[in-house]
Amino acid sequence: PYEEFICSEDTFDITTTASISGPSEVDFGSEFIVSYNNPDAVLSNWIGLYNVDSDPVEDDELFWSSMCGSQEDWENSTTCPPQASGSVTFAGMDPDLESEEQWPPSPGLKKACLMYDDDIPLVCEEFTINELGTGIASSSTVETLELSYEVNETISVDFTVPVAIQNTWIGVYNSSDANNTMSSIPEPLAWVYAACNNVAGDQTENNDCAATASSGTVEIDGRFDADRWTTGWPLLPDTYRVCLSFYNNDPYEEFICSEDTFDITTTASISGPSEVDFGSEFIVSYNNPDAVLSNWIGLYNVDSDPVEDDELFWSSMCGSQEDWEEPECPPQTSGSVTFA
Repeated sequence: PYEEFICSEDTFDITTTASISGPSEVDFGSEFIVSYNNPDAVLSNWIGLYNVDSDPVEDDELFWSSMCGSQEDWENSTTCPPQASGSVTFAGMDPDLESEEQWPPSPGLKKACLMYDDDIPLVCEEFTINELGTGIASSSTVETLELSYEVNETISVDFTVPVAIQNTWIGVYNSSDANNTMSSIPEPLAWVYAACNNVAGDQTENNDCAATASSGTVEIDGRFDADRWTTGWPLLPDTYRVCLSFYNNDPYEEFICSEDTFDITTTASISGPSEVDFGSEFIVSYNNPDAVLSNWIGLYNVDSDPVEDDELFWSSMCGSQEDWEEPECPPQTSGSVTFA
């Protein structure tokens, strides 16, 4: 232990002439510019956007950029040498400046910080991202074109909004999971951007949809890579509702849901013997006009939930496990499987 020591009575300060500035308020969904002066600039400087109560040393930034306006050129002495002054534009288009949030930033009190190295803030400036305007969500509309769809049929949805915001999205929910009485809606089962009618957006560096639309029709179906959905396609027979969300970061508090629900139905059928002698083989037959490659047959205890519980036995529609989702077992509209 350092038990014999002496300390100065006087303290000293380390100061900076660096400064950072931007608008005091930003309308939700609007791009904005952050300017800076940094006479003692170094290669590792960068700008981070944080919630105002976040600690830049401990917490991840919501958005960030090199001093040159990109993430790709940070600490690149050729394309972005130390910058004594300049500005960075934060917007819902390339270059990609996202980190913990996706455009547009969630509303609330934020701060822009001029950073040194990985997590040392030199100076910060507070600003506010305003909430979506009162009445914008409630005066919007969203509804399916039909009240009933077959399994694997494209779900067409019309929408109108009084103010078009980048990355506004339309999602499908089980009817009991989302409605207009809720303060926020959960993650959707399936969704698309309202203006881009896809999940990939229209940018090259990320999946943002920079386009905007005040009205239109989107189509939700199996043409998308559903990795960003919480379920796969096709949606199962059930009763559903569509909702439109202006917020792209949880919690999704500004939204409108359709008052009408819609059903997804199926003409598929499955049959087999009502009783099977213990130890005897048996045949399960099926008809499935909307067959897809990922169909399969599972056997369960009657009180099991196929969504949550493992099957006792299973087979592809061709009678094997080895050929499931393989070319040798294309979609089967009818047939049978022997369990033995």
